[in-house]
Amino acid sequence: MLSYAFIWLVALIGICYVVGFVWGLPLFMAVYGLVCAKHFFRPRRTRGIYVVVSAAVMWFVAFEMTNIITSHSRRSCRSNRL
Repeated sequence: MLSYAFIWLVALIGICYVVGFVWGLPLFMAVYGLVCAKHFFRPRRTRGIYVVVSAAVMWFVAFEMTNIITSHSRRSCRSNRL
């Protein structure tokens, strides 16, 4: 039987494949926060704050990662032309 964590990992990969990494990661984080954070954040308000903040942070991290990767690949392509 598959473990619960492995199912979440497969869901993350599937969401990122369907909608892209930059939007898939925050979407996954929001769903995960709403479904799995009930034990840690009992009131809906604190869980909602957690979901919004964590999704925003993950979007920022994914966006910056893709910017760093694409800017580095653009610089290496320019240096190969010279």
